[in-house]
Amino acid sequence: MGSRGTWRSSWRPWLLLVLAVGLGFLFAGRELLGRDDATAVEPPLAPAATAGTGALRSPPPPAYVPSGYAREQRGTARWLYPSAAEGEIDKLEPLRKRTWNRLANDLGVYLPPDIDIRVGVNPEHMQQIAPAGYRLPAYATGVAFPDEGLVLLSMAEPQQWMRPNLGQVLAHELAHVALHRAVDGNAVPRWLTEGFAIHEADERSLARVRTLWEGTLRGDLMDLSRLSASFPDGHHGEVDLAYAQAADLVGTMLGGEFGPNRFRGLVTQLRAGTPLEEAVLAAYGMPLERIEQRWRTQLAQRFGRWPTVLGGLTFVWALAAILLVVGYVRVRRRQHKTLERWAIEEAPRLAPVSQPPPPPPPQRTPADDVLDAWGERQHRDPGVPTIVHEGRSYTLH
Repeated sequence: MGSRGTWRSSWRPWLLLVLAVGLGFLFAGRELLGRDDATAVEPPLAPAATAGTGALRSPPPPAYVPSGYAREQRGTARWLYPSAAEGEIDKLEPLRKRTWNRLANDLGVYLPPDIDIRVGVNPEHMQQIAPAGYRLPAYATGVAFPDEGLVLLSMAEPQQWMRPNLGQVLAHELAHVALHRAVDGNAVPRWLTEGFAIHEADERSLARVRTLWEGTLRGDLMDLSRLSASFPDGHHGEVDLAYAQAADLVGTMLGGEFGPNRFRGLVTQLRAGTPLEEAVLAAYGMPLERIEQRWRTQLAQRFGRWPTVLGGLTFVWALAAILLVVGYVRVRRRQHKTLERWAIEEAPRLAPVSQPPPPPPPQRTPADDVLDAWGERQHRDPGVPTIVHEGRSYTLH
């Protein structure tokens, strides 16, 4: 009986999610995109000056600054950006301040506020304003250099050339810098930094949910020890699953049954130079392996096994696709009916106006009779002149 209740409680939320997506298309006709707004990564960095000293290094100058770029100091941030994008920077600067204050609160330590932010109009310009000697990932819209306190942003996504959510990308990259400073430059595994950055940027993606869902049901989740030793690199496949796992696990460590204070305790331990496993044990009261096991159990309960019972994951996405098609047809029909209704409403305005009756023919006079008779005679014999007098025609000789 208990297992039956667990099965129902596990699949019911996801069934409602799929139905909600379909109904959204049925009744609203709106498009829901399941892609990430941005991809943010950390490039390989030069060795830190001295770990644990808290010393901040000035970022290296840009390799090249394209024409039309402006430099400006705004509070504790040094900005480099296209002059035409000044209005965008006016919006990002207040967001930067709020994000930095929130990061300091979530980490529970004081964070030196100095930061350099360079904004490129596209990925090519972002590469140019990066420090010389660093090749940025081709798929990145944001890159953080935590040790140098440098953040790079692109105002266009690579390949797609669509506008990313700059505020979200900025928050993601600031989280990388903040965590690095919070632990005083000590080593932190990649999954922890990426998971923390995704959480702080409030990045919500249906694509990431689906990746984690499929990884859970297929048993493809990577062990945390593997992610700690070597985080996958690239843009598709394993790296997508690694990011999804990191985001969800760190979200569990930050909230849920643990709460933010335990994560702050973890930061304090790491700042003191305590190794990760010992720091987790001291902050959470259980080893990291135990936290991972509980997280995996929660995933199994959250996603459940109902897609495999109903024919696998293909059934779920096929059902969603059918609902989307039905929604599209309903919207088209609704639009067609709307056009018909508009045509009916406009019909009285477009009806032809009745024409007035033709005027009566003019009354004839005696002069008209004379002229008509003369014309008829001329038609019969145009060479002989005639005249009409008192109703009788006379030929002129």
